[in-house]
Amino acid sequence: LAVIPNDSAVGYYAAGSQLWSTADGGSTWTQLAAPAAGAVTALSASGSGANPELAAGSASGQVLFYAGSGTWQNGPVAGVPVAAVAAAGNTVVVGLGPGSGTPPTNFLYLSTNSGSNWSAITAVPSQPVSAVALDPVDANTIYAAPAGGGVLASPDSGQTWYQLGSALPQVPVTALSVDANDRQLLAATNGRGAWGLQLQPAAENVTLAGPGSATSSR
Repeated sequence: LAVIPNDSAVGYYAAGSQLWSTADGGSTWTQLAAPAAGAVTALSASGSGANPELAAGSASGQVLFYAGSGTWQNGPVAGVPVAAVAAAGNTVVVGLGPGSGTPPTNFLYLSTNSGSNWSAITAVPSQPVSAVALDPVDANTIYAAPAGGGVLASPDSGQTWYQLGSALPQVPVTALSVDANDRQLLAATNGRGAWGLQLQPAAENVTLAGPGSATSSR
């Protein structure tokens, strides 16, 4: 499930290979195109209620960019599941998950033209990625969660990275999201609850605050 920021009436829902959209808070749903093969494995909603945008990924490695129209197309590595996707305008970042075949050399990819071309982000550990997010204020800022745990951040479209703090438990992060209004990075973990980080300009060392505690500044 993914909803448009600041307009929860507009959202998207996936079940297996089926993908649906709603513009009235779930009262009615419209079915969208299904991937050529495999289930829908990743969703990300952006834009506004008047101009919603959807990015989606599939178990067969396809991606979809939908803004009133759109078709599924090949992702960065054919046949490798897309585990996470985030988009802001024409900028898209994709995290690949584990597959049944030979693992790819890289698991994190960036496109600046809505998926027409992809570049591998090599300055991160070569392991599956479970969650990604783009800063809605600055799409050059990428957040990524390696499957081994923790959250990494890049302020320059993936050229350099740093680890976000030490308070976040070293457990898999299943979802990342940036709240543009409150300027918080939100992280959902496997078994350790939800965590938040107050975003401010020019950070080097940060600490994630746990459930029930105030978010820290960086």
